Amino acid sequence: MVTMSRMTVVAGSVMALGVAYVGSSWLLGHVAQQKYQTEFERVARLLGADSVEMVEVEKGLFHSRTMAVLTFERRSPASGADDEVDASDDEDSDNSDDSGDSEDSDEYSLKGLFDDEDIPDEDVEDDSEPDDSDEVTARKVVADVSPPKVEEVIPPKVEEAPRPPLKIHLVQDIRHGPFVDGRLAASVIETRLDHVEGLADEERKGLDEVKSPELRIVAGLMGDVDGRFLIPAGRVMPPAPEEGKLEWKSFTYDFRLSADRKQMSGEIDWPGLVFHIPAGKVAGTGLDNAMASESKDREGLYLEVKALAGKYAYHRNHADDWLMIPGTYEMSLDRLEAKTLPHEGSTSLQKVLLDMRDWKGGGQVTSSGGLLSDEAEMRGKLTVMGTTFDSLGYRARLSNIDAGSLRKVQDLAMTFQKQQKDVLEGRQLVGMPSERDAEALLRSLTSGSPTIDLQLDGSLEGKVARADIGVTLKPLPANDQEPALMGMMRSLKARAKVQLPQAWVTLAQQKLDTVEKDEDVDCDLTCRLESLPFVRRQGDTWEVDAHYDAQHLVVNGEQLF
Repeated sequence: MVTMSRMTVVAGSVMALGVAYVGSSWLLGHVAQQKYQTEFERVARLLGADSVEMVEVEKGLFHSRTMAVLTFERRSPASGADDEVDASDDEDSDNSDDSGDSEDSDEYSLKGLFDDEDIPDEDVEDDSEPDDSDEVTARKVVADVSPPKVEEVIPPKVEEAPRPPLKIHLVQDIRHGPFVDGRLAASVIETRLDHVEGLADEERKGLDEVKSPELRIVAGLMGDVDGRFLIPAGRVMPPAPEEGKLEWKSFTYDFRLSADRKQMSGEIDWPGLVFHIPAGKVAGTGLDNAMASESKDREGLYLEVKALAGKYAYHRNHADDWLMIPGTYEMSLDRLEAKTLPHEGSTSLQKVLLDMRDWKGGGQVTSSGGLLSDEAEMRGKLTVMGTTFDSLGYRARLSNIDAGSLRKVQDLAMTFQKQQKDVLEGRQLVGMPSERDAEALLRSLTSGSPTIDLQLDGSLEGKVARADIGVTLKPLPANDQEPALMGMMRSLKARAKVQLPQAWVTLAQQKLDTVEKDEDVDCDLTCRLESLPFVRRQGDTWEVDAHYDAQHLVVNGEQLF
C-alpha cells in the first residue's frame, strides 16, 4: 500500500512537472513570439514597408509557424506630379485663349514692330513721291502679311501601367522553450524568405542560383537576444552573357542584445564577391540609321571584394539611440579591386582603376558630462589610376556633441524616414520642426563647442604628404536675435595646414605628360604652384597654413582680412 502511494506521488509529480513544462513552454514561446513580432514589425516599417501582416499558419504547444507579409508600394516617379501637370495644362490653355484674342484685337499692329512716327496714318493722304527703297518694300510686305497663328501641338499623355506592389512573404518557425536546441531559452525563431509577389519576368531572370537569406533569433529566458543573419553564397546570371555576372560568398552577421536593449555587440564576416562584365560590343548612338547601326568595342569591368570583416560593442544610454553610441568598433578589408579588361584583339592592357589592400581601422565613442566624442582611424595601401601609395591613412575626431540635441536630430531623421514617400510625392511633412524650433536646435548643438579634427597622410615613393584640418564652433546665445546660421559663421574657428612634397608634384606632371602634353603650354604644375599667392615653398615641400578666427583670415602668417 505504501509502495502504491509512493508510486502515485511520483506519477503525480511527473505529471505535474510535465504539465508545468508544457505550460511554461507554451507561455514562454507565446510571450517571446509576441515581443519578437512587435520588434519585427517596427524594424520592417523603418525599412520602408507600407504594411506588415502577420498570419498564424500553425499553432502548437512546442512549435508554431507564422507567415509575415511585407508590402512595399511601388509608385511611378511621375505619379506624384500628375496633378501639377494637369494644372499647368489648364493654365496653358487659358493663356493660349488670351493670346488668341490678342492676335485678333487692334492691339496687335505694326506699332508693336516699328516706332510710332514711322507708321503713316491711314486717314491722311500721302502726297510724297513713292519710295522704292528696300526698307520701304520690306515694310509693305510685313504690313500685307498677317502674322501666322502657331498652334501648339501637345503630345498625348502616355499612361504608365501601374506597377503592382512588392509583397515579400517570410516564414517564421517558432520553437518554444524552456529547453530549445540543448540550451535554456524562451524560444528559437527562424525566419526565411518564402516567395516574392509583384516581380516582373525580367526582374526574375538570372535569380535561379540565389538562395533565401535566413535569420535565427534565440530569445533568452531573461529577455536577452542573440542571433545570426545569413546570406548564403549565390550568383546572379542574366540570360545574356554580355550583361555579366555577380557572385558572392556567404555573408554572416552575429549579434547580441541585452534584455534592456542597451548593450549590443556583433561581428560581420564576408569572404567577398566578384562582379564581372566581359569586354564586348556596344551599339552606336548616332543620329542617323547608318551611324546607329555601327557598334563599338567596349572594355570589360572586373570588381572584387575580399575578406570584409568588422565587430562592435556598444552601450546605449537610451534603448532607441543609434547615433554616436558609446562603445568601440573595428573593421578590416583585405582587398577591393576594380579594373578594366581589354576587348579581344586590343593592344591595350588592363587598367587598374582602384586597388585597396590591407585596410584596417577602428574607433571609440565616449560619453562624459552629457557630451559625446567619436575618434576613428584607418590605414592601408592604395593604387588609383596607376599611382601606388605605399601607405594612406586618416585620423578623425568629432568631439563635444551634446547628447540631448543629437537625440533630437535622430528623432527628426526617423520622422523624415517614415515620411520619405510623402517627400517624393510632394506632400507636406507632418511633425517636422518649425523654423523657430530648428533655430533652437542649432543653438543647442553648439552648446558644448563641437569640434572636428582631421589628419590625413600618405606616402608615395618614400615622400609623405600631410593635411591637418580643424573646425570649432563656439556656443551661441540661446535668445540671440541673429539667425543661428549667421551666428555659427561668426563663431567659427578653423585651421588648415597642407604639406605637399615636390616629388608628388613631379610625379603628377609626368602622369599628365603621358596622357596629353600640350606643347603650347609653357607653365607646368610647379610653375603654377609658384604663381599662387597663398602657397609657399619650404625646401622640397609646398605648404599652405591658414587660420580663420573672428572673421579674420591669416594665410602663411599674413592677414588677408
